[in-house]
Amino acid sequence: MTTANLTDSSTFVNVENLDNLKSLGSGNTTYETKYNPKLLEYFENPQQTTPYEIDISAPEFTTTCPKTGQPDFATILIQYWPEKRCLESKSLKLYLGSFRNEGMFHEKCVNIIAKDLYDLLEPWEITVVGQFASRGGISFHPTVTLRKPEQVTSTEWNETFECPPDDKQKNLFKVGGE
Repeated sequence: MTTANLTDSSTFVNVENLDNLKSLGSGNTTYETKYNPKLLEYFENPQQTTPYEIDISAPEFTTTCPKTGQPDFATILIQYWPEKRCLESKSLKLYLGSFRNEGMFHEKCVNIIAKDLYDLLEPWEITVVGQFASRGGISFHPTVTLRKPEQVTSTEWNETFECPPDDKQKNLFKVGGE
């Protein structure tokens, strides 16, 4: 079993240099209404010696139907295993808000979000789920998983660190169709 001494400060990375974070604490927030992946920001993972996952829920995601222009509402769920970078939350809020007036199908939104986050963070693995509100009595929940080619699957990851698969987010994320 892998254990870590989280009280030992020598295992943490120094994250004092946060100059690359532009939106957090700026006091001047601009809300863009056109899709903009450049809004995303990261900071250095402060705990690079211990594998762990980060789960994010963004319940106020909106976009529009590309055909009708009607609004679509969703909760975006993001689960990732950081290597060297972690996602800055205010930049995520601004980035997701930039989809508001974009006409995109659900599947395209989720694929774009997963790819943008994967490219920015370079995590071991990332899963993005779009839990879209029902339209005409039908709900869509597109799911995208991206992982480094050398990365083991989530099932192998659980076995490596002796975590029973059932404990992983109570099956909220079905990674890679497993």
